[in-house]
Amino acid sequence: MSASVIPIAGFKDVYDVPTVEKALEDLPPAANEALRSLYEKMVRLGGQRFTVKPSSLPDV
Repeated sequence: MSASVIPIAGFKDVYDVPTVEKALEDLPPAANEALRSLYEKMVRLGGQRFTVKPSSLPDV
């Protein structure tokens, strides 16, 4: 009989929000607007994501 594979799910920190906030503050006024928009979106959404992985794989 083979072992069951159970998916493991949970919230995982993908990036550090204070680091992104600092990078956003340090952007010069002439910085690329797409980059500024991306940083603002990252801060707004937060750094955690819900991830699912099969238990047979190593930690992400």
